[in-house]
Amino acid sequence: DAVSGRGSPLHSLYVFMTFASDIYFLDAKSLALELRNGTFSEHRAVKQAIAQLIVSGGASSGILQAGVSGEPALSMGVLSLKVLAFVVSGLIVYFGMWLTYQVNRKGDGKDFFLRFAALSLPISTKLIIQYIALCVLLFLASTLLATRSISTFSFTVAYFPIAALLGFYVLTVMFYLRMRTYLAIASGLDDGHDV
Repeated sequence: DAVSGRGSPLHSLYVFMTFASDIYFLDAKSLALELRNGTFSEHRAVKQAIAQLIVSGGASSGILQAGVSGEPALSMGVLSLKVLAFVVSGLIVYFGMWLTYQVNRKGDGKDFFLRFAALSLPISTKLIIQYIALCVLLFLASTLLATRSISTFSFTVAYFPIAALLGFYVLTVMFYLRMRTYLAIASGLDDGHDV
């Protein structure tokens, strides 16, 4: 039936509730006790990390913030864009974390969080440098174009933030793709070291 079939809103809610059933959203004490007792698995820790990254992504995407500089706090257009940004961020984080975890499991299956944490800095630093360089080039190009006419200036002012946001999404996807590559090397799944 259409309500309970795959792809329906109720099925999606069921899948989410199943995924989130053993995640600690608020109860840090019970989580700490499970960690101390050794009953908290790495599989559950990955789910916990995915949930944390999605929640923090929602906060940083502005979905939890009110309007700025006199804008209505919850206009439908602004709210829709914030919800869309939150959903896109959440999907990137979910699939990125899950796929990197699977690569590590297919290798030796050891030390996923240690490897992920250690590799995050060099991968992020390189991507941020590339992102900043790209933003500077885009800004310079848009400034040069903006001096040609008022309409070009208006176009540049309106669409530069959107281009920067799309660039951030590409940066995030690239982070997880590179993380998969280096986790494959770290876990022994791929001995090709010329990445």
